[in-house]
Amino acid sequence: MNPDHWLLITGSREWNDRKNIHHAFQQLQRRFPHSTFGVCHGVARGADTLADGVARELGWAVDPVPADWDRYGKSDRKSTRLNSSHITI
Repeated sequence: MNPDHWLLITGSREWNDRKNIHHAFQQLQRRFPHSTFGVCHGVARGADTLADGVARELGWAVDPVPADWDRYGKSDRKSTRLNSSHITI
């Protein structure tokens, strides 16, 4: 599946409000009923994991991109996701 829009998930590892993520994703679907969506995330606990589950539940594409600690180090943990080919900022 190649969605019309990708969402880059960046959030706290302590985030635990799945209901809020589900609500936000449903709002996108209602606002853009003829569009398809996907999420890209860094495979961390918290927001990434919750968004992954909600996206799969809604039938969205999911692109988990774990951080490459060896290549980028901890100070540059978002680089792997931002280099993903389908992300548009």
